[in-house]
Amino acid sequence: MDSPGSAEQRFHARIDDPLWAEHQRVARALIEDAGGYAHQYARLVECLAGRESIEVPSVAGDVDATYRAVLARL
Repeated sequence: MDSPGSAEQRFHARIDDPLWAEHQRVARALIEDAGGYAHQYARLVECLAGRESIEVPSVAGDVDATYRAVLARL
């Protein structure tokens, strides 16, 4: 998980990566059609409420650290 603002910022940053550009364009259109980023983030949080889940904070710019955080929670 990440904060709503940081998650949105990271989403937009991937648009400059040629490997993700088309995927991001389609995903952005779908998200906007479904109420926007804040709405979708709220839906995710609502979906997780009451479920047996473990929140693992993501580390911006550090995939390895995020992966280690996931492994530490398993």
